[in-house]
Amino acid sequence: MEPKCKCYTPSTVLISSSNQTANYTNYIPTIDINHHDCCIEKEQYLEIEPMEPLKLTNLNLNELRHSQHKLQQFDEILQTNLNKPFIVQHTKWYNVVLGVIITIVIIAPFIIAVVDGATVVD
Repeated sequence: MEPKCKCYTPSTVLISSSNQTANYTNYIPTIDINHHDCCIEKEQYLEIEPMEPLKLTNLNLNELRHSQHKLQQFDEILQTNLNKPFIVQHTKWYNVVLGVIITIVIIAPFIIAVVDGATVVD
């Protein structure tokens, strides 16, 4: 077995401390995993105690209105950002036109030279 491997049988757990090889016959332990003590048989739930309504006194409604207004502003900002498209176009149309014009200006002398059969000297 590989080091730190565990082999489980109905009555014994074998833990390997070194790597040694040997021939063993295949043995399938007779164990019923459904009734084994490692399984959780009963689900545990939180028990919630009954709650009673709170009685509020000296409540400042202006602070609540201000907080509600701020939350609405945050919600509007969040909704605006969520509704924006994920892909944003960074290249403007005039950048594309300018790039094409510069490319034509740079390549035009070479095209004219090829058409005329002459060589271009820098």
